[in-house]
Amino acid sequence: MINYGYEPVMTSRVRRYLISFANRIGDHPLKYLSSDELDLNNITEITKANCRKKLRGDYTSTVAEISEIFVSIQGEGPKLGHPSVFIRLSGCNLNCTWCDTKYASKNPMTMTSKEVVLKAMKLVPSHLWPHYDVVITGGEPMLYPHFIDELCKYMGGNRVTIETNGTIPITILDKDLVDKCIEHIIVSPKLEYIGKVAGYYDSLKTYSRASFELPKDVVYFKYVHDGSNIGDIISNISQLVVNDRRVYLMSMGATRKELLELDPATITLAKQYNLMWSPRAHVYVYNNKRGK
Repeated sequence: MINYGYEPVMTSRVRRYLISFANRIGDHPLKYLSSDELDLNNITEITKANCRKKLRGDYTSTVAEISEIFVSIQGEGPKLGHPSVFIRLSGCNLNCTWCDTKYASKNPMTMTSKEVVLKAMKLVPSHLWPHYDVVITGGEPMLYPHFIDELCKYMGGNRVTIETNGTIPITILDKDLVDKCIEHIIVSPKLEYIGKVAGYYDSLKTYSRASFELPKDVVYFKYVHDGSNIGDIISNISQLVVNDRRVYLMSMGATRKELLELDPATITLAKQYNLMWSPRAHVYVYNNKRGK
């Protein structure tokens, strides 16, 4: 990891994962494979099963649990409207009651970074692939930083966005990776967990600092408005000292009907507090259809 110009903050959860991995490296199922051999075709079913048990929180793994890979239009944030390949990683370190992608933790595919890119490329005409954005979402993608690093090496110039809940510090990513491959990191704080998850606030501060210090418009914050939490949102923005030019306000809603009911109030609040409003355009078009 490379210093971002300030002292990296590591949550106790991340520290426990790294210590745990160091303690068990002797029997790690991938230690016997060279980088050239690290392909699912060469990993037995038993090894894949062992990997599945250990992947989440194994910050050095180039294998990840994948929920789905699909092509759609980016419906939120700074890349709104861009044709994109979505890579949804499985597993999350939070359990939000209102989460609309809980299915991402069920029946994942264990895949190498190379295999993921090859599958993604098959979904897009070859002459268009270099021009497509790639969105790494979840689940919680920052559980797999080394996998993301390897993924970017196979991309070949695609613009990459990471969507994260911010529980794992940005400093776990190599700064060279961010400079060369990551166009945007979209942080969506889950306010109900701040103060309950050890180190969450400190981790969010690393993204807040990065929103000012990184040389390009990399880090954005996206707050989900549920109809009654605007006070908590504004308080969190103030406490974190978030760059207010990098903040979106978006309505909570997994269906077209829910968004139509809440978006007028969310837009009013965005104007009142000088925040950017983000729609969920894919929900307006496809409602709650999965893979869209």
